[in-house]
Amino acid sequence: MLIPYLVILQTVMNQSERDLELSRIRPLIHATDTFRSAQERFHHQVLRPLLKLQNELLLIQFSEWLRGNKVILHNRPEGDQKQVIEHICKTNKRLRAELFGILIGAMTAEEYQLYLLHQRELNKRITAMWAKRLFDQVQRIYDL
Repeated sequence: MLIPYLVILQTVMNQSERDLELSRIRPLIHATDTFRSAQERFHHQVLRPLLKLQNELLLIQFSEWLRGNKVILHNRPEGDQKQVIEHICKTNKRLRAELFGILIGAMTAEEYQLYLLHQRELNKRITAMWAKRLFDQVQRIYDL
């Protein structure tokens, strides 16, 4: 008996084409060319552009998390809002995994390999960066 097969035609993009396309669509962020460490270089040349590129997704994901967990920020003082956002970004493992996935999914293969070498330090940087970004755009989060 023959089993019918569904053949799906698709354009296959190899890794180098994917990496070129990811690099091409990133916003340019001007920074100094003098970096004290590989992590600092990665911070300015990779993480900042990725956070800017993925900003809307990060805001939507955080807004949905707040809504789903019934966390209300808008009636708290500004200092409390900042503390709550930082606490959520540092301690909520599921949300962290989702937010890291949004960023890591937009890395090139080479960037991902470098990220893996310095993962612990870079995760701290990423967490601080997106907590600041979320706090700075808290009004937009309410509007989503």
